[in-house]
Amino acid sequence: MFGWCTEREDFRLFRLNCMDSVQETDHGFICRNVPMPDMKWRLVEEFGPDCFTETDDGRLLFTANYTDMDILVA
Repeated sequence: MFGWCTEREDFRLFRLNCMDSVQETDHGFICRNVPMPDMKWRLVEEFGPDCFTETDDGRLLFTANYTDMDILVA
């Protein structure tokens, strides 16, 4: 889920499968203009900040190490 993070005061990508302590609060909803999520966020959230380099033309070059073919294909 892409939404506003009150702790970091910025938009973030939240992984729903990591939310294990969700609670209802009295905080009201504030409607914000949401920018299109940058693919960098997806890479950082899934693989960490050092998983890619940005080329001169703005494309992202992703690199990762896998221990074996089963993990790569799974």
